Amino acid sequence: ILLNKAINLGCDYLATGHYARIIPLNGSYQLCKPADLLKDQTYFLYAINKNYLSKILFPLGSYKKSQVRDIALKASLPVADKKESQEICFIADDNYKGFLKKYASQATIGEGNIKDIDGKIIGRHKGFAFYTIGQRKGMGLSAKTPLYVIKINPADNEIIAGERKYLKSRRLDADNVNILVEKLPETAEAKIRYNHEAAKCKIKKLNDRMEVTFEEAQEAVTPGQAIVFYREGIVLGGGRIKTNLELE
Repeated sequence: ILLNKAINLGCDYLATGHYARIIPLNGSYQLCKPADLLKDQTYFLYAINKNYLSKILFPLGSYKKSQVRDIALKASLPVADKKESQEICFIADDNYKGFLKKYASQATIGEGNIKDIDGKIIGRHKGFAFYTIGQRKGMGLSAKTPLYVIKINPADNEIIAGERKYLKSRRLDADNVNILVEKLPETAEAKIRYNHEAAKCKIKKLNDRMEVTFEEAQEAVTPGQAIVFYREGIVLGGGRIKTNLELE
């Protein structure tokens, strides 16, 4: 929306402060990782329409964060030594539960059952929106072995808990796919969350969805999270994890 507004105003480009790079390659433009890999934000940018890449600039992409601070300091910008934000900017006081209670439906934040992998009720949760796959703390369960959130069933307002071994899987299904390259390879590296180390996988594209098989089992594959594909620093595209196929 912002890019279209800029074009309608007669602007040539839209520039943002994301740590990423756009590099011309073989007559097209590729979204690539930045110079500062610790600040890499390409995971959040996979959904850009590839036809827009020629109109977008990422001025910070070729710099380390320390270099950007030095430039800001020399320019006497007050943000030169500003503390970094690690959270979502519109969540007041980082209070996610309070935000959800205010804006989400009662069905999302209402209490429900926690079940084991055999379907037995073993506890109560305080609202499935407050839990995530792989979570261990905050469930109030007493068991001989540590239990983790294995699956969340919003339709039934229930959470499935189990041992850590049930968190591992090699296969997933993704939809809302966006491809940024002319030809998608059969193999790539994929990230299933922002801080996840990219893992080798095979990709099978089926119309508007993908089946992904990892070489090694990944932990806490979470429906709703983005999966983003890379090869040699280039962002190939991505999608939204729909199903962890080994937990069906």
